[in-house]
Amino acid sequence: MSVSGEEGGEFPDQYGSTRKLTTTDGGRKTAPDSLSGGRRVEYDAALSAAGFGRFQYWLVLTIGWANAADAVELLSVSSLLPAAECDLQMTAEQKGYLTASSFIGLMVGGCVWGGLGDAIGRKATLVSALLFNAFFGLVSSLMQSFWPFLACRFLSGVGVGGATPLVFAYFSEFSPSEYRGRMIAVVSYFWIIGNTLVAGMAWLMIPADIGWTEGPFKYNSWRIFVLFATLPSFLSALALTRFPRSPKFLLAEGRDTEALEILREVHRINAHGKVGDYPVSSLEQVRHEDSRRRQSAGDVLRVMIGNVADLFRTCLRPLVVLLGIEFAIQFGYYGLWVWFPELFNRLEQYQEAHPSAAPAAMCDIIDASVNGTAVDPCAAAASPSAYMDEFIVAAAPALLNMWTIFHMDKLGRKFFLVIGLAMSSGSVFLIYLVKKTWQNLALSCLFGSVSNLSFSAINCVSAELFPTHLRSTAIAVLMLVARIGAIAGQAVFGELLYLNCAIPILMVAALLMGGALLSCLLPKTDGAKLPE
Repeated sequence: MSVSGEEGGEFPDQYGSTRKLTTTDGGRKTAPDSLSGGRRVEYDAALSAAGFGRFQYWLVLTIGWANAADAVELLSVSSLLPAAECDLQMTAEQKGYLTASSFIGLMVGGCVWGGLGDAIGRKATLVSALLFNAFFGLVSSLMQSFWPFLACRFLSGVGVGGATPLVFAYFSEFSPSEYRGRMIAVVSYFWIIGNTLVAGMAWLMIPADIGWTEGPFKYNSWRIFVLFATLPSFLSALALTRFPRSPKFLLAEGRDTEALEILREVHRINAHGKVGDYPVSSLEQVRHEDSRRRQSAGDVLRVMIGNVADLFRTCLRPLVVLLGIEFAIQFGYYGLWVWFPELFNRLEQYQEAHPSAAPAAMCDIIDASVNGTAVDPCAAAASPSAYMDEFIVAAAPALLNMWTIFHMDKLGRKFFLVIGLAMSSGSVFLIYLVKKTWQNLALSCLFGSVSNLSFSAINCVSAELFPTHLRSTAIAVLMLVARIGAIAGQAVFGELLYLNCAIPILMVAALLMGGALLSCLLPKTDGAKLPE
C-alpha cells in the first residue's frame, strides 16, 4: 500500500492504480449533524472521523524507522570506537571530538530543519533531512583519515538531528487523540529497535574479518558497519515520499480544501479501499499571522525567527519545565550510555590480561587505566564478547517499554515520566555499589530499560503541548537543549570518572531525580486535542 500526494495531487491506491482526488460529495450517505450538514468541523473531530487503521499502521512503520535512525547515528559512533581508534590513529582527545561531533551535528540540524518544518512544511523537510543523513553517513565510510571522517560524521548528525523533531510533529498530526499516546509510544519504541539493531550489527560485523584493501585504501569491517547504518534513514526517506503532507499544517496555512482531501483519502485507506462516506464537508480554519506561501529565503528565515520568539512569549512556562526535564534525562542517560561499549571492551581486555584476578567492577577498570596497568587497546581486535554485552544492554528495554505502548493512554504521560526518571536515578546509584561484572551488566540493562520509559513519555508531551504553527520549532528547541545535556553529560562524566567514581554517579542520580520532580509541574495532555 502507498499513500502519496502533494497539494491535491494523485494518490495511488493499494492495488497500484491511481485516481485523481476531487472535492465532490456526491453519493455520500447522510452524516451526523456534528460532522456534516455544512458545518465547519474542528481538525481533531475530522481526523477521528477519518478513522484509525491501515494508514496509521503503515505510517508508524515508516516514521518509526526515521526515529530509529537517531539511535543508529548516536550508538554507531560509540560502537565503532574500539575498532576505528587504531585504524584512524585517534588519540583519546580525538575520540572525544568524534563522539561530540555527532551531538553537535544533531543540535545544528534540529535548529535548522526543525524551524523549516514549521515554515515550509513537515514532509519535504523530513525527507530531505533523512537523505542528508544517509548521504554523509555513506561518505564517512569511505574516509581514510580522522579529520575528513569527523567532518562527515558531523554532517550526518546534522541530517538526523533535523529529522527527529519532525518525526513527532508530523506523526502526531495524523494520530487521533484517543490513540495518540500509544502510537507515539510505538514510534518511540523504534528508538529501542534502532539501538538494538546497531548493537547487533556491531556484534556481527565489527569483529569479523570482512572487507578489502586496495593499496592505501581500506574498506574493512567497521566501515561496512557504518555503511549498513545508513539504511534506516535512506529507506525511511524513500517510503515517506509516498505519504501526504500534514493536513494539520495545511489547515494552519489556510489551505483547508487540500487538508480535507488528504483526510478523505486517509478515510478511504482505513476503510480498506471501499468507496465509503467521509462525514465531513468542511474544516474549521485556524490561520495564523504568518500562514501564507513563502516567496523567498528571507521570508522563510523571518518566519523561523518569529516562531522562536512566539514560542518563548506564549508557551514559556511549559517550555522551561520541559527544557529542564530534557536536560536532566539526556545528561544522565548519555553520560553513562556512550561509555558502555568502551567500558565493556576495556573490561574484557583487562580480564584477558589478568585471568586469575577477581571480577573487576567499573571503578577497578578505570583505576587500572589511570595507573597505566590496562591493556593497550590496539594490542588486540575489538572483543566480540564486549559487543555481545552491548547488544544485551541495547535489547534489554524492549520488553518493559512494550508495556508502555498499551498503558501510555491509560496511566498517562506524567506517570511514566516520574516513574521512569525516579527509577533511573535509583539504578544509577546502584551502579556505584556493584562489585561484580554480571552486576554491572544487569544494572546497565535496568538503567536503559527504565530510562526509555521517560523518553517515550516526554516524546508524547512534546508533540501534544504546543500549537501547530510552533510544534516543530518547540520540539527542535527541546532537542537543542537535550543535545547540550547529552554532550555535557559525556564530557563531565568522563572527566570526573577519572577523579572519583562516586562524584559523576551521584551527580547523574541527583539530576534524574530533579527531572522526576519537575515532571509533576507539567499540564495533563492525555487524550486532549492538539492545540491550534
